[in-house]
Amino acid sequence: MKAFRTIRLALLMIGLLSGGARAAALSTQEGVREISQATVITSPGAYLVTRDLLVLGGSAITIQADDVTLDLNGHRIQSVPVFGTYDAAIRQQDWFANLSVFNGTVIGGAGAGIWATGRNSRVENVTVRGSQKGGILLGDMAVVENCIVVSNDLGLTGTNLICGGAGSRVAGSILIGNTGARLVGIRGGQGCIVDGCILRGNLASYYFNGVELARGGVVRSVSISDNYCASSFSGVVADGTIERCAVVRNIKDMDGGSLAGIDAGVNGVVRRCIVKENTAYSGEAYAYFHRGHGGLFDCVAFSNVAVGASAYGFCLSTNNTVASRCAATANGSRGFYGPIGCIIKQSVAKWNGWYGIDVGAWSSVERCLVDNTGDATDTRTGIAANNGNVRVENNHVLDSGRGIGCFGGVNFLSGNSAVNTTNYVNTTGQSCGAITNQPGANFISYNPWQNFGL
Repeated sequence: MKAFRTIRLALLMIGLLSGGARAAALSTQEGVREISQATVITSPGAYLVTRDLLVLGGSAITIQADDVTLDLNGHRIQSVPVFGTYDAAIRQQDWFANLSVFNGTVIGGAGAGIWATGRNSRVENVTVRGSQKGGILLGDMAVVENCIVVSNDLGLTGTNLICGGAGSRVAGSILIGNTGARLVGIRGGQGCIVDGCILRGNLASYYFNGVELARGGVVRSVSISDNYCASSFSGVVADGTIERCAVVRNIKDMDGGSLAGIDAGVNGVVRRCIVKENTAYSGEAYAYFHRGHGGLFDCVAFSNVAVGASAYGFCLSTNNTVASRCAATANGSRGFYGPIGCIIKQSVAKWNGWYGIDVGAWSSVERCLVDNTGDATDTRTGIAANNGNVRVENNHVLDSGRGIGCFGGVNFLSGNSAVNTTNYVNTTGQSCGAITNQPGANFISYNPWQNFGL
C-alpha cells in the first residue's frame, strides 16, 4: 500500500509539472496573458479570460492599447448596474484600434455589450444579451461574424444592436427578441456589407429599421421576419445593392409613419428578393420603395396589406426606375405604381386591390401580364396610364373592369390584348393601334400595332 501511494504521488507530481510546463509555454512561447478579474489592458498582445467576470457598474475589461486580441474562452463577462459609472461591459477607448474579441458571452447591464469605435475591430462567436445601451458598437473597417444579439432592452433612448462604420462587414449573425423604443438592428457606414444575417421577433415601441446602411452598402441573404413596431417600419434601407433578402410577416401597428419592406434609396439595385405578408394597421405599406435611378429585378411582393390605407407591391419614384421580371400578387391597392418616368417590363401583377400597374407621364409598360380579378361591373383597372406620354406595348390583361385605362393626356398603345374586360380602353384622344374585338380563329393581320380584345 505504501508503494502504491508513492507511485500515485509521483504520477500527480508529473501531472502538475506537465500542467505547469504547458502554462509556461502558453505565457512565454505564445505570449498569452491570462485575465481572471476586472482588468485594464494597457499593452498590445493576446489575452485569455480564465473565469467568468462580474463587475458592479463600469466595464469589466477596458482596452487602452492598440493590437489587442481577447479570447473570452467561453466565459461570461457581465456588468451589473449597481453603482459606479454605467459603461460597456467590454470597452476599447476611442483612440485605439485593432481589437479582436471572440468566443464568449457579454452581458452589458446598463451599458453596451461591446464598445470599440476605433478602426479595424473584430468580434466573432460572441453572444450579447441584457444590454441597455446597444449590442456590438464598432468603428470603421470592423468585422462582426457569427454573433448572437438576444434579449437586449434598449429602453427609451434607442440605439443600434450591431453598428459598424465605413467599410465594415456583418455576417452570419442573429438578432432576436430585442426590445426598445427606437431600434436599428444592423447599422453600417458607407460601403458596409451585411451578409447572411437573421433578424426575428424584435419589438419597438416607436420605430424599427432592420438593416440600415449608408450609400454604397451591400445587403445579401438577410431574413427579417416577425418583428413588431408601433410607428414606422423598414426592413432594409440601403442605397446600394440588395440581393436575395426576405422580409416576411412584420407588423406596423399604430398611428404615424409607414411600412416599407425594402427601401432602395435613389440609386439602389434590388435583385431576387421577396417581401410578403407584412401588415400596416395604420399608414401606408410598401413592399418595395425606390426613389430614383437603379432598379428592381426578379423580385416578389406578395400579400402586403395596409388597413384603411394604400398598400403597394412596388412603388417607383422618378428618373427611370426599372422593375423587370417582378411579380406583385394580392397587395392591398396597387401591384406596381410609378408616378413619372418609370419602366415596368416582363412583370406579373395579379389580384391586387384596384390597379395592377399604375403609371404616370413618360413611363413605359412592356410585355407584362395583369390579372386584376375584377368583373363586368368592376372599376378595377389592369393597366392605368396617367397624364400622357405613356407607352403601353405588348401586354396582356385579363379579368379587369377596365383593361387599359387612359386618364389624361395622349398615350401610345400597341400590340396589347385583353380578356374579359368590359372597357378595353377609352381610345378618345389616344394614339393607339386598331382594336379588334373577338377576332375569331385563323384571323390575319398585317398591322404591327394591332390591339385585341379576346
